[in-house]
Amino acid sequence: MALVSLMMISCEEPPYIATPGNNDLVQGDTIPEFADPTPSPDPDGIEIPEGAINVNEAVKIGQKLAYGQTTEETYYIKGWVRNFDEAARSKSKPDWETSFAQYGNDYVHLSARQDGLGMKDFYCYRVLGRGGAKLPSHDVLQIGDFIVVKCKIQNYDGTIENNGQCSIEVSNNEAYNNAFRPIDSTNVTPDPAGVEVPESAITVYKAREISESLGSGNTTQEKYYIKGWVSRIDSKHADGVNQYGNGTFYITPTNDGTTESVTFEAFQVYGKDGKKLTSPDQVEVGDFVVIYGQITNYNGTAETTGKGTAYIYSSSNEKFNEAFQPADPTKITPDPEGADVPEGTLTVYEALHIGDSIGSGKTTTDEYYIKGWVSKLHSNHASGVTSFGNGTFFITPTNDGTTASISFEAYQVYGKNKQKLTSADQVAVGDFVVLRGKITNYNGTVETVGKGAAYIYYSTNEKW
Repeated sequence: MALVSLMMISCEEPPYIATPGNNDLVQGDTIPEFADPTPSPDPDGIEIPEGAINVNEAVKIGQKLAYGQTTEETYYIKGWVRNFDEAARSKSKPDWETSFAQYGNDYVHLSARQDGLGMKDFYCYRVLGRGGAKLPSHDVLQIGDFIVVKCKIQNYDGTIENNGQCSIEVSNNEAYNNAFRPIDSTNVTPDPAGVEVPESAITVYKAREISESLGSGNTTQEKYYIKGWVSRIDSKHADGVNQYGNGTFYITPTNDGTTESVTFEAFQVYGKDGKKLTSPDQVEVGDFVVIYGQITNYNGTAETTGKGTAYIYSSSNEKFNEAFQPADPTKITPDPEGADVPEGTLTVYEALHIGDSIGSGKTTTDEYYIKGWVSKLHSNHASGVTSFGNGTFFITPTNDGTTASISFEAYQVYGKNKQKLTSADQVAVGDFVVLRGKITNYNGTVETVGKGAAYIYYSTNEKW
């Protein structure tokens, strides 16, 4: 009998104990029998939004959904941070810490019980701070915290989780509450003197409000002037400027550090009048800027649309203002003595005017001679010469740096007599060159047609 008894005990189904990520789909309208399905009481002193539901209730709602289905309604869901999804963290590119610093979101399993036992998780995917603001540091979200998140519920192949933005609106974490003080939209540093600010310019608060109202993945049709103070430069800013002429940074309503969690992302923006930035230091922390462009909601982040579709309308940055002075077409460094410059050769100003006038995606029928001074080599110049015999660089009307923002791109050009370049140093900063080829407008960038269709007709480079 003892043996039989032992066998009976060994065959009993063990109590359901949750493990990280344990969120098996259970069909039907009821939450399955758990070891202890009773939610822990809310902690004292926490203001819970009206209508907030616990994790059990959120899971039950999700289980009623078909795979891939999402609720129309947005919920406040309260619970305790059981742990972080280390598997998801490990897949971050290029690594978890860099990703967290850039995006300010995390991956959290939320339990209805403080002890984390006996309950199915609600999975918070890329959870953000209050109102969709980035989490500024790891200490604002810890295992054991009681939080209330705001999101829609979806059934993702059996995992009950958020769809779209998931933001922590309430927390008992002291560091979180210090970082995410109640937003006072009147807390705005006055506009500095001497910077042009259109009357219709909106604050960061208003831009974030517009973005949140759009919902994730949507963009305004209207363009806005958005004013604020540069609080942080994105890790990809310098590369973006050097390779594509666009910068990425964050602006806040104040310059005193009191609104660090209230940010708007200027994503891949160009310089004044939609012209490319020419140096990363044309944007610096502490600058006051006005951005012009559409507002989008990218996975809960309020930002501009990218790839130069938005631009810096005005700035307090001296280097920015020096680079983007109104163009003076008479400001040209004279051709060097003895240079072979055919009659009718265009200046950079004239080439840019033709490119602007034909519109994006169009190319001239005629070929032109275009003269200027090499101001910068493209990051792909050396590899282009080595692999294909063509080089990519930028020319300006002067050789003294005063027209750095007025550049024409010599894109994938060949060398003398349409022959392939054989060495990257056949083009160097400071060279005077005359190009020959058609002019094209590529998404607003005025350049030559690529793949060797244009070439260097003349150069002062000794190796050319």
